[in-house]
Amino acid sequence: MLNGMHNDEYFRISSPGRGHAGPGQGRTSGGADRLRSLLAAQDYFVATATELSAAASSPTEAAALALIIEQAHRRASYLQILAAQGARKTLAHELPLETLEQLSAAITSPAPFLAGEVELPADPATTPTGRLPHKDTADLLQHLLGTGYFEARDRVKAADALLPQTDVNGIGRAARYPQLSADAQAGTIDPRHAMQAARKLDKAAPVIRKQPDPAQLSRILESQVLESLHTQGPQSTGKLITAWQRTLEESAPGEPDAEEIGAKTGIFLTRRTEHFSYFSLCMLNVEAEIFLSHFANADNPRTAAGNREALARDAANRAGTPAANGSDNVGEDDDAPRLPAWAADPTTPVGERPRAAYTDLGMAAGQGHTSASSAQGPRAAEPSVDWQPNSPGGDGLTPARRRLQSILNVLRRVGESTGKNCKGLARSTLVVHCQLETLLGLAERAGITSHGLDVSPGELRRLLCDAGVLPIVFNSKSQILDLGREQRYVPEHIREAVLARDGGCLVPGCTVPPEHCEICHIDAWEDGGVTSAENSGPACSAHHHDFHSGKLGLVRDGNGLPAVLLPKYLDPEQLPRRNDHWQRRRQTIPTLF
Repeated sequence: MLNGMHNDEYFRISSPGRGHAGPGQGRTSGGADRLRSLLAAQDYFVATATELSAAASSPTEAAALALIIEQAHRRASYLQILAAQGARKTLAHELPLETLEQLSAAITSPAPFLAGEVELPADPATTPTGRLPHKDTADLLQHLLGTGYFEARDRVKAADALLPQTDVNGIGRAARYPQLSADAQAGTIDPRHAMQAARKLDKAAPVIRKQPDPAQLSRILESQVLESLHTQGPQSTGKLITAWQRTLEESAPGEPDAEEIGAKTGIFLTRRTEHFSYFSLCMLNVEAEIFLSHFANADNPRTAAGNREALARDAANRAGTPAANGSDNVGEDDDAPRLPAWAADPTTPVGERPRAAYTDLGMAAGQGHTSASSAQGPRAAEPSVDWQPNSPGGDGLTPARRRLQSILNVLRRVGESTGKNCKGLARSTLVVHCQLETLLGLAERAGITSHGLDVSPGELRRLLCDAGVLPIVFNSKSQILDLGREQRYVPEHIREAVLARDGGCLVPGCTVPPEHCEICHIDAWEDGGVTSAENSGPACSAHHHDFHSGKLGLVRDGNGLPAVLLPKYLDPEQLPRRNDHWQRRRQTIPTLF
């Protein structure tokens, strides 16, 4: 931008009908000229506000400047929603990469454009064919603006809620929440808060439609939401809408429809700490009965499914495979199991290799490590089924913990016989990244799972003693040394190694998890490339297609690791880049060797 633009310079550029030298000579004020005026006005606003803040001596003027800038920020946030609607209406996501590169260069370095020496690229003359550069408007905004995908998606959704629409039949529709829209446009409320309130009202919409006069009720609720945003703030407003929704649900007549079921039911991750993950679960009562029946069986000590000793062993063996047929997986002697041979120093005698203590295995006195006589003791002493989660039984497990363990056992055993996913049943795989010293018990450092969850050193030792562990050896640059095999399709052991190295999709900003990724050849198979870990990298399905279409380049960085070349409009420097979303979680984990 041009800093410190004087008033006369701003008005010269922004005046309608002024001529340009070069390509703009003799043109009347049109879309491009108005965009020049907008750029000039933006720079004039920033320059003037900067000068006023630097020279501020009056507290009244300083407060007035803060109000003006805040109102401008809010109104600009509303304009972001308008811009998202315009991009969607004109199908801007279909613009070719060459057009986006020229456009980005003209706007980010605007001096030639402001002077009329450069014009905007022309619109495509024909309808695009083949694979589009961007799948939708949110995808375009994410990459063009450098914002997050979900933020871009929320702007598009906010346009549906806060702006008038024209449907597929050409019929105009009013804004869904016109009162919120009017105040957001005027800058009297933050448009982001209006977007949040609109999303919460949308969630309550299925219940509102069941009321006797849903249109009138919706207007009343919107009015009260607007008042709450003005007087109470967004957090209190969100709680108010939630309270309304609960009240309406209790009084709603009839059965829930498909829309309400789809909006409410599911399992949601609500909170995550260093050692725990919290989930919220909602389901229909008929589905809840299946859970309750399952839990009741798990709580019944007289059945094989509710065997208290076996469940206690499984709970102690938290991340490993459930004990089969009630067999003890700890060992018969008083010494804890030794580390696997591959994880120990080969020069260390077997009898001197590190062991894991029973405290590491969660085997406190009387929990899980019992003699045969105590394991077969009378069942009558067991407490009755208690649905409160704070009453441990004789096995040391609360009913809540026992029920969780029974579900984990089911998930771990899916695909146990075939090693593959079953129809409608996804197999669970636990992959943990850690340093060798932690495995040897020489360092107290946590590991990281494929989904970025911390695993404590104690949990890692439990994994070594009780679970199957796949050794993958890395060098100091995270290059895999011991895997590689020439064939057209990547075998499972190479896939696991590549995902262990790269985490998930290689494209910067992409958060598609490793389970959904495909493995791509850096040097294409048809061009003589081999199938090996060194020549492979993970990508989601969409970005895998982008590699083949030429939108993205798949190359090696200076360390020989797979990296991505982004289009020039995203990265003019054309540097090989890796996805920090997966790598930053491992920065606290030193590489092996």
